[in-house]
Amino acid sequence: MLNNYVLIFLILLFLFLRFFNLPLVVNYSADQGLILSGTYKIYKEKKITLIGPPSSLKGKTHHEFYYGPLPYYLLLPVVIFTKEPIFASYYLIFLNALGLFFLYHALLKRFNFKIAFLGGLFFSTYPSLVNYSRFVWNPIFYHYLPHYFSFTGPITCLIRLLYYCLV
Repeated sequence: MLNNYVLIFLILLFLFLRFFNLPLVVNYSADQGLILSGTYKIYKEKKITLIGPPSSLKGKTHHEFYYGPLPYYLLLPVVIFTKEPIFASYYLIFLNALGLFFLYHALLKRFNFKIAFLGGLFFSTYPSLVNYSRFVWNPIFYHYLPHYFSFTGPITCLIRLLYYCLV
């Protein structure tokens, strides 16, 4: 019973720190525009793509490196229901809160209550994580997803394989 109250406290703390003054501090730059415009293109053209947004990394031959299509497909519900970029930030904050839920339960299952609480508290309050989880950018989709698949037992290898194939 205490575990549930602690988890609710951690999720509320997580959400408060990310939503506090969000419209005033949200970052909207080229990365956000590229991801959202790519998602909108998929929605309008109704075509499935396996190539995601470009990275800022370029090789010696000036060829671009691309992420997987996961950012496009995760943001598709936002593009379908609204055209406002701020809602993409709200949506991703809720997805990251789901990551906190899975992280807490994974740590609780693997270790104990104290480790789960400290891990969840760190994940909720660490300033860099709070700052970088407030806006859309390519790596945000890849930080939190491994928590979903951590410490889950024999099916972990298959899920990780599928995850890394999609990403």
